[in-house]
Amino acid sequence: MTKKTACYLISRLMRQSRIYVMSSVEKVKDGGKRTVVYAEGYDPDIFADGGELHDACVAAVGGDDFAETLPLTPVVITALLEGQHDLQIQVTKTQILLDLAPVGKVA
Repeated sequence: MTKKTACYLISRLMRQSRIYVMSSVEKVKDGGKRTVVYAEGYDPDIFADGGELHDACVAAVGGDDFAETLPLTPVVITALLEGQHDLQIQVTKTQILLDLAPVGKVA
């Protein structure tokens, strides 16, 4: 796995109350930024109250901060780049599952 075929699933609950996926590119061009995508339903802009967002994040992934590297196969990367699929990530107590879902069909 190289940095170009992975992304990070990050949960930051202590200070930020966020769940998101971020590109794993080590270096960003001057003035550039890494791509960050909030988990569906956990975008901070949709919550009027930070406490409500925090509680929702804790219920979804537990109360600890974490970062996990998610290896992406060439098939997954191609499907995402073609724009016909979304990355679906399911977090359980024992594992993190990756799948593709047609755009707009992630549950």
